[in-house]
Amino acid sequence: MNVKLSLFVEKAILDDSTSKGVVIGVDSHALALIRNETSFSKDIALVHHLPSYVSVIGVFAPSAAEGKELLDEVNKTFKDATLCLVSESGSAIVSAFKKDDENNLAACEYAVAEYELPKSWVELSIHSPFHISSKIFKNSKDTLQALRQQLDSFMERIGGNGVSLYLPQADDLVKLSEKRTCERICTKESDLAVKGKKVRTKIEGIVNAKVLWTSTSSNLLTSARHKVDVMSLSTSQTDEHLTLEMDIFTSVFIEEATSISVLRSSFIKTLLSRLNLFWTQFSHAVEEFGTIHLGVNCLTFDPFPLRPVKLWVPFIFPAGDDDQAQLLLLTQDARKNIQHALCLPINRPFLRPINSLESKRMQSQSNRLRNPHKTIKYQPLSGGELHLVQGDYDYYHYMQDHINDDMWGCAYRSCQTICSWYYLQGYTSKQPPSHVQIQEMLVKLKDKQEDFIGSSKWIGSQEIFLVLTEWLKDDFETECRFIPNVLGMDLAIKSRELAHHFDTAGTPIMIGGASLAHTILGIDWDDQRGTVRWLILDPHYKGDEDLKIIHKKGWCNWKEEKFWSKRASYNILLPARPDLL
Repeated sequence: MNVKLSLFVEKAILDDSTSKGVVIGVDSHALALIRNETSFSKDIALVHHLPSYVSVIGVFAPSAAEGKELLDEVNKTFKDATLCLVSESGSAIVSAFKKDDENNLAACEYAVAEYELPKSWVELSIHSPFHISSKIFKNSKDTLQALRQQLDSFMERIGGNGVSLYLPQADDLVKLSEKRTCERICTKESDLAVKGKKVRTKIEGIVNAKVLWTSTSSNLLTSARHKVDVMSLSTSQTDEHLTLEMDIFTSVFIEEATSISVLRSSFIKTLLSRLNLFWTQFSHAVEEFGTIHLGVNCLTFDPFPLRPVKLWVPFIFPAGDDDQAQLLLLTQDARKNIQHALCLPINRPFLRPINSLESKRMQSQSNRLRNPHKTIKYQPLSGGELHLVQGDYDYYHYMQDHINDDMWGCAYRSCQTICSWYYLQGYTSKQPPSHVQIQEMLVKLKDKQEDFIGSSKWIGSQEIFLVLTEWLKDDFETECRFIPNVLGMDLAIKSRELAHHFDTAGTPIMIGGASLAHTILGIDWDDQRGTVRWLILDPHYKGDEDLKIIHKKGWCNWKEEKFWSKRASYNILLPARPDLL
């Protein structure tokens, strides 16, 4: 089978040629890495954070000899690990090897490609609620032991025939002991009928399900809550018992032809690993905080760009502490360790609550267009190189939010787009400010007079810098760089600075001049010929959120030099990306 590496895996190995660890992927397609710095048995526990369809497929190491030794160790647990990736010090390429039938490493070629889930797959998100209870002993270790006994007893019963899945969308109940395929789970009845029989079609998106540990009638569950994604601990004061209520979410990928028995096996395996992972972190937290009264945030993340590798992480902290800054501080070491182990940068937020898929689902309910540039049909410059915004943003433009800001609000909208970038990347939990909030901040900072609030007066790049500083001050100290007073005919000269900004910071850029404000999302630059095009997000658009019109009419599209007014003077604001875990 052909070996494939995601761009992330290739870059991570080249960036750190001294580390070793395991390669996570599907078949022979490497998607992620787990560094192995202490003991294999400890580090490999991170595998339990990952979805069921990925597995350990190999190792990476500084040399083939070290890789061979690690591969032999890994295969004591994971029998199908055959891939070895090596980047020797000073090398600009990754060398790939496969273990042959004689247990030797044979060199092989690889291709860099991103992984796409098969279109026939359906993601089944299974919510498994349950609780265990124990008497509270004077010694917290005794209480822990009693709870663990209850948990072990529950885990032994999980494989029983009484497990069913309730599907809220269809108000249907599927027993995991049934001997048939997953057609009822993967499909739904359509309006089409053939010979009087309704045709079933594949469900698009995620299918939600809730586990029933006993045979309960589905009509009793039509109002059952499915949005819970928090584990909670509570103590009953009357009988001095500690009740541990848990809600575990697992994702299983299935097809119509998948048998119920395969689904059941995959689900049970994933759930048991999640329970063991949770208990390990819970018991460590009891030792760290000296109390058994703890709260647990159990969140799911997708920290790997361009790849569907989700990460399930329980964060544990003292109960009753709702201070978000304090919670981030308490989980800082855990988040740092996980990001480092997964070869993710430790100066960017990947595992904050705002980064979770649960938060992303809430963010996706916005009626604004997100990342409209990604679907532009564009032929790049011959000899040019693309330098683009990194991450997500929302498109803010005239007339949104029932505000008539035609002819005066373009810089406000550019500011809101930039703020949405910080929000969607997890640098802040604040949603972008409104026009009035922007005006109030400028008055508070004594940049404007009181009568500015509620007015239709313009702002520019200097005001946007002040707003960003004030709006984000509770999260980090904002830094921005200005490129002032550039004539439109000279903007191409600044291409190198813009390219460097997009390659490093990756934030949207605000440019103001000729009484207009625009947002720059990237450039296509041929540094040999000096040719450049700018990817412009235009806040002056006044229509509906119609992507076809926005692209066709050029409201979000690539622009040549003639787009700029030659004699106008432009100020360019380049917001920085903070170092923030």
